[in-house]
Amino acid sequence: MSDTSPGASEDAAGRFRALEAHADFSAWMQHTPANPRIHKLALLAFVLGLMVIGLLLAGGIATICAPLAFVPMILVGFGIYGLLRQFLQSSGADQAHLDRLPLLIVGERTQITGEGATTTRYLHTVELRDGTQRDLETARNIIHRVQIGHMGIGFVRGTTLVEFARLPV
Repeated sequence: MSDTSPGASEDAAGRFRALEAHADFSAWMQHTPANPRIHKLALLAFVLGLMVIGLLLAGGIATICAPLAFVPMILVGFGIYGLLRQFLQSSGADQAHLDRLPLLIVGERTQITGEGATTTRYLHTVELRDGTQRDLETARNIIHRVQIGHMGIGFVRGTTLVEFARLPV
């Protein structure tokens, strides 16, 4: 995964010193990333609007052929279930404490689970200032900005890297 020779750890320590001396370091350590919950509320409003349209459509179909009205209502029910499940599962992570950590990206991997319907998780191994390494799940919206060898400030909620500010050192 990463080189653990003495030269590599000395190089990383030097890069961490350079990171902390960077002109933008203090500003990024005070930064708070945008709350993804705001975007979820907009999505919730949009999906609820579509569900209302679905219910109205079901009412219109009921006047033509009553048994067919159950089809849109069943689909709306599945939509409500899926939306609530997603919203409740992610709201706990959104409220977790935010840590701002100087870190070095030393590895990455993808984890795919499930059969049929699969879930893909993107994980990055990071090295902290004290030399310890840990795996963090990476939020989908920042995957393209996090690459092996990058160094910067990681914004971590629980075990998820929610934002990464790369500082060139």
